[in-house]
Amino acid sequence: MYYKDIFKALQEHKVKYLVVGGVAMGLHGIPRMTADLDIMLDLVPVNIKKFIAATGKIGYVPRPPLTFKDFLDPHKRKSWASDKNIVMFTLVNPKIPYQEIDVFIKNPVDFKELCAGKKIAHFGRIEIPVASMDGLIALKEKTGRKQDKTDVSILKKLKNEE
Repeated sequence: MYYKDIFKALQEHKVKYLVVGGVAMGLHGIPRMTADLDIMLDLVPVNIKKFIAATGKIGYVPRPPLTFKDFLDPHKRKSWASDKNIVMFTLVNPKIPYQEIDVFIKNPVDFKELCAGKKIAHFGRIEIPVASMDGLIALKEKTGRKQDKTDVSILKKLKNEE
């Protein structure tokens, strides 16, 4: 599982992040096929630098034409979002191209609020911070994508069963 290397590197570099998307659904017990890992970062410069160090150490690079230097620049991220409708900054593993990490360039919900209710999953000694069901619902309701609407429906049903 290539995710293990990513989670380990993020933990070693003390990156503040949350797993969201299909992997988060799986960690909540809802099977969903996904190839990439979607995460939300605390988008403060020091944390972005830790993220860049962690992912760079294990060989991930930004999908061209974007660069790590650009990702550090809040003005460029704002421009990507407003001028180019870019939502995620994608990193790829050049050795195994299907291994991707997608990171929000602008968090659709407040990171600290989402983090407050997080769930911690474990993979051995690796702690994996995952958005709570309520957090995933709030996040996915903001996107409007068909898959996210389906995910919200499933999350609400599961939550009501609990």
